[in-house]
Amino acid sequence: MNINHVSIEASRRHVTSITAIDTSYSMSSREGGKTRLDAAKEGACKLLDAHGSEDHMAVLSFGSEVNDVSGGAVELSRANKVALMSRIMNLKPSGQTKFYDTLIAGCQLVLSISANAQLRGHLTDEDMGTFWLIILTDGDDNASESTQADAEKILRLINAELGKEAMKVVFIGVSLDSGTKSKLQSLARAGGEMATFTDARSVGDITSAFEEIVLQMRVTQMTISGGGMSVAAGGDGDTPSRWPGDIQKGSHVRCIGQSYGAGGVSIGDVGVASSRDATSGLYRINFPAKDGWAGRGSSDVALDSVAERIRPGALVAVNSSVSSPRFGFGMYKQGMHGIVHEVKYDGIVMVQLGFNPEGLPTSDLWKSQLSELEVVDDGSFNFASHRPWPGHLQLGQAVRVPLGLGEPSTGWGSLKRGEVGYVRARQIIGGDIAYVCDFLSVDGWKGRAADLEVEAVATLVRPGKLVRIRKGITPRNGWGGVTASSVGTVVSVRYDGGLVFVRFPECDNWKGILTEVETLDRPHSERAEDSGAIKLPVSPTSVATATGGGPSTGRKFQDGDTVVIKGLLTEKGAPFNGKTGRVATYDEDTGRYQIQIVGGGQSVSLRESSLMVPARRYKNGTNVSLRGLTDTKHNGRVGTISDFDPSTGRYTVSCLPDKGLGLGLSQVKILPNNFYVLADAVELD
Repeated sequence: MNINHVSIEASRRHVTSITAIDTSYSMSSREGGKTRLDAAKEGACKLLDAHGSEDHMAVLSFGSEVNDVSGGAVELSRANKVALMSRIMNLKPSGQTKFYDTLIAGCQLVLSISANAQLRGHLTDEDMGTFWLIILTDGDDNASESTQADAEKILRLINAELGKEAMKVVFIGVSLDSGTKSKLQSLARAGGEMATFTDARSVGDITSAFEEIVLQMRVTQMTISGGGMSVAAGGDGDTPSRWPGDIQKGSHVRCIGQSYGAGGVSIGDVGVASSRDATSGLYRINFPAKDGWAGRGSSDVALDSVAERIRPGALVAVNSSVSSPRFGFGMYKQGMHGIVHEVKYDGIVMVQLGFNPEGLPTSDLWKSQLSELEVVDDGSFNFASHRPWPGHLQLGQAVRVPLGLGEPSTGWGSLKRGEVGYVRARQIIGGDIAYVCDFLSVDGWKGRAADLEVEAVATLVRPGKLVRIRKGITPRNGWGGVTASSVGTVVSVRYDGGLVFVRFPECDNWKGILTEVETLDRPHSERAEDSGAIKLPVSPTSVATATGGGPSTGRKFQDGDTVVIKGLLTEKGAPFNGKTGRVATYDEDTGRYQIQIVGGGQSVSLRESSLMVPARRYKNGTNVSLRGLTDTKHNGRVGTISDFDPSTGRYTVSCLPDKGLGLGLSQVKILPNNFYVLADAVELD
């Protein structure tokens, strides 16, 4: 593999915008020779022109139906900009006003894109960029199935998940009556600080509203300085193979010809290569309809690059072109995706489905075949039509119990601290959302959202990805001839993350565990080659590492973990307290972690006692109940969060008549929004 080094001095924070335009008949109202719709279309085109070539934009129109004008969030190359501008200008007024359904569709698209970014490890605002949702209407909803309450609910969800730094929502109301204006203002309040309402009383105000959005968008496109970056150029190198050519034993191949007869196999079917005759070059392929089918590599079979990635551990969905799966849809519903549990010898695929959009938990394996599936995380999957789960945890993500959490709310069971596994289902248990996860030590472990964190680096490890051994790692099963600089291709990942097969040049069947490898598309700045790390003295009074539950694995933080700096008392170190960073590497000789400061471009070297897992930040005013306190008289009491200290990860909770109890995340339980705090109240559940 050839590696080119490219110096990047600055990068522009990218934007993904979704603009929804009311095209109901009332938008044909004219003022000064221009209709409301004309002004809206011109404003949308100005917004489009303000986007860069690496930005994305989706355009929705709504009358009696919601229409996807752009075909999803498209990358704005010059050609795409021209095509999208033409589509916008061709919008015509007709029908009623399906406002709520459109707003919810736009919000779901944002959540989908955000979920996809998390699966790829883009977990910070700078990585994901800024989302904009702009929706313009000139009248009350009269056609939606959704309600005002449904719209407010999803706005509160997005505000909680993304917040004002990563998400902007703008409602533009055109010549609205007082009742409709009040509804849009209520929606803006539901969106919190991320949402605003603009009262456009004329066609001219529509133009001004879009000009203001363009100005604000440019302000949020912050420039981020950077250093050197390594990017891959060229192919995978000359990996030794047992068979000549691309097709190897176990390869997923497509039938492209029938020199020796069909034998029940159709052109386009996908099967698994079983054997090859060295003299004749004839391949034997096992298909779902036929074992041992014979074909020649040059004319009858070809490596299927899409199907090659459909291996255990891959996230998949039914290809949109498939109208009638071979084994039927069964429990599969539109909008589902799942994890490949097993690919059988003949191309039959067993898929673990999670929790579908209708809220039905599934645990049985669903049967399909290679030719019917597509990989979810390959960049071409249409997340807009496959709704993810609400929240930051998604099916197929690699997760673990936060290293700083003393005890999961559901208990450890057989789970060991530090283990990384996969989320495979989302269920409602006793009124709470629980995530079902498979780990090496235990299958089906259940925990709440606060009990789990995404292991971003491990989540990127999927079949077909190029990987290397993580720096500082000694593989549990040995090196097997592989070196720290070796690059290989992931063949498969076991459902619990306990076994990863990688094809390296030095070893074509290398076995390891999920946390021992990392993908090449992980940003170079997060690895240990950064130079000039600042050595910061550590206070001898730093808080000790949290303990409790599960055995220790020695090193607390792994490469790629997000951490918060704490306890530095020197003049040079104190400014770093409370800052967020990512672990680049760990020096076993010195016991120090090299931390890349998020958004700051600096690298610091710190001991473990100066780092902590970032606590989830709940807003001031959130109602909570207390639990797990040594002074047990306070357990079960309820109060209100009044402050949060990011340098310690602790909340200040006011409990009448007491004030200012200092508590950690594991010592508070969030109560429903309609729970009111009264003096001396005690939670009874």
